[in-house]
Amino acid sequence: VFAGRLDNADEVADRLRDGGGLLHDPAPSALVLEAFRRSGEEASAMLRGAFAATVTDGRRMWFFRDQIGFETLFHREERGAVFVASEVKQVLAGSHARREPDVEFLEQIFFDDIHDHARCAYAGVRRVLASMLVRVDDSGVRWKRYWQPHALLESKRLTPEEVAERFAELMTRSVDRMMTGPDAVSLSGGIDSPGLAAFAAPEHRRRYGTSLAAISAVYPGFPRADERDYIEEVAAFLDLPLHVYEPVPQRLTRLQEWVDLFDGPWATWSPVGAEQRLGLARDLGFGTILDGNMAEQVMAMQRSLVAHLLSSGRVGAAIRYLRRDRAAGASWRRIGRQLISPLVPRWAVAADRRRNPLLAFPDWLGRERPNRVALETVPLRGMWTVSQIGGLWGSSLALEA
Repeated sequence: VFAGRLDNADEVADRLRDGGGLLHDPAPSALVLEAFRRSGEEASAMLRGAFAATVTDGRRMWFFRDQIGFETLFHREERGAVFVASEVKQVLAGSHARREPDVEFLEQIFFDDIHDHARCAYAGVRRVLASMLVRVDDSGVRWKRYWQPHALLESKRLTPEEVAERFAELMTRSVDRMMTGPDAVSLSGGIDSPGLAAFAAPEHRRRYGTSLAAISAVYPGFPRADERDYIEEVAAFLDLPLHVYEPVPQRLTRLQEWVDLFDGPWATWSPVGAEQRLGLARDLGFGTILDGNMAEQVMAMQRSLVAHLLSSGRVGAAIRYLRRDRAAGASWRRIGRQLISPLVPRWAVAADRRRNPLLAFPDWLGRERPNRVALETVPLRGMWTVSQIGGLWGSSLALEA
């Protein structure tokens, strides 16, 4: 059973053909099944896209999500049975379990203090984590991570020229996989979606002979925050037909409806805004929307870089970085903080964060809970690594929504 989208179906099919034998069915489910027949559990690492899948040979069952966690997958174990589905409501219906909230986990969502990302808003149901393969047989249930992004970090030595060349190659391949013909880009005035559009626009003209369109939110009532000038400049430069709209106020009048739809609350995401943007796109005839929501994962994350270089013994590289930083206008205070921060004990950083939280919280919430998990579980020398791959671990409630 395959739910979602397999972006590299052609590559998987070619790889299977190279191994010998005929492929009679090009459907994603058939490709996944054949890949498991030939490669076993290793087949999951071949796949790219937004998907959840379940495979069985009659004695064993495997189920898994894509590497990033775009598609949803949940399961419940009880009395020797395992129920698997892409939505919590399906698992509850199939197992005839009561619909009861996991109050402790709901509180963790509220305080952004989640310890076990496999939990969900309903008791007795667990989330399958991103890039995780679950095997079920007579001996029980076993979890295995089939993709290890931390093992890839700094595993290649490339020149700046090679980095640029490879980045362009991968971005071009990515947008080429995603486009279907009636495509638009959700365009802002920042650097994420315009960068994506720069790669997608020429590919769209090459493949379909038409221009990639753009859909943009504008805020004429808030001129200091309105990015329309930048958006129009990008659209003109890349020859993107531009469709603009003014977002409606985001109220909570439909909160119960959204919670029922998403099987619980979510974090830092607006269903009201998404419904308006995607509804407009549908009305205009578009079938695929490209956006820059994951752009942060392919940008240079500089947080705690000096600490990382020093802790890994690359003193020369740290000095060169700080010299460039200073030449670019960084203050001596900023330079000093980057040098001193690796030496500050974690307990001192945590105490300071509790006294001066990143966000202003009302008194009735208290200051102990917010941001605690991020403060107390990551050593300073590991913060750079977390900033590079933090979005690729576990599960994101916003991403799933």
